[in-house]
Amino acid sequence: MEVFKQVISVIVPVYNVEYYLSRCIDSLLNQTYSEMEVLLIDDGSTDRSGQICDQYSKKDEHIKVFHKPNGGLSDARNYGLERMQGDYVTFVDSDDYVGREYLEILINAITQYRADVSAISFKTVYTIEPVYTHSSNDITVFTGEEIFRELLKEKQLNYSACGRLFKKEIFHDKKFPKGKLFEELFTIPYLFDNLNICACSTSIQYYYFWRDGSIMNSASEQSINDWIEAITELLKYTYRTHPQDAQYAERIFLRGVFWRVIDWKLQSNDYSSVANKIHNDYSAIFQKSITIPDLTKKEKIKSILFWINVCIYRTTRIAWIKTVDNPDSRHFLKKG
Repeated sequence: MEVFKQVISVIVPVYNVEYYLSRCIDSLLNQTYSEMEVLLIDDGSTDRSGQICDQYSKKDEHIKVFHKPNGGLSDARNYGLERMQGDYVTFVDSDDYVGREYLEILINAITQYRADVSAISFKTVYTIEPVYTHSSNDITVFTGEEIFRELLKEKQLNYSACGRLFKKEIFHDKKFPKGKLFEELFTIPYLFDNLNICACSTSIQYYYFWRDGSIMNSASEQSINDWIEAITELLKYTYRTHPQDAQYAERIFLRGVFWRVIDWKLQSNDYSSVANKIHNDYSAIFQKSITIPDLTKKEKIKSILFWINVCIYRTTRIAWIKTVDNPDSRHFLKKG
């Protein structure tokens, strides 16, 4: 007797990724679990991305293509959620790719442990040619308040929407905020805080492609403002509902505030005004950074130095970047 398999909807927002798109789609069509629909949401691409989507839809019945005016990542994901037909949903960014057992491991974890959400592990890659890593498939199950705490700890969980499989009901009345960057930080922690069971696998099945032009690796006034808004909401929510876990939310803040805001502003004319406001608004977090768990020595030094004096931090940080061969840091000193 054939066992009924539940359908997974894979939502892939697509915007100007013609050089990476085939890699992503091929990895999805190569899955060991075949009961799926792949929704390619062409979000107003101006390159060949839309044509590539159409070509794949003619070759494979799993592919469904939707063309829409550009509305951003949140809008594309919401568009897919409104049109999905599956019992479960997962999100894959179109410049990333996944391992062959991505869907099978996720659906097995959900069904075996009767979970609301399952999750796999990530690996960051830097080359266009796909590189896969062999890893074990050990499962850890979190329940109740453990789920929110583990998400804040960012060890087996984090606030990414990708690399997770959700019951479709979770998004029944929830959407990603249109027009916002860091839409996952605005959304995922609060979704996870209402879950009963989350099953996490150690298997590396999601490959995040690091590219300079991606939203996560660039800065603008909007990205800075949106990140500050999102992290402020998360801090307030944690203080109010999970005060025992506040140190983990504060660690997310400290790890992100330099990378997302302060160090991007080092050479800007408005550095002092932005830095002073952040210093004043979050002074207590910087001050106690030395006691927050799992921060590196460098992160603690940066936090304390910034708390002592924002101008001294600026001078010291610029000098350090200039003297240390660190390609990931030098972009902070680019002008324009």
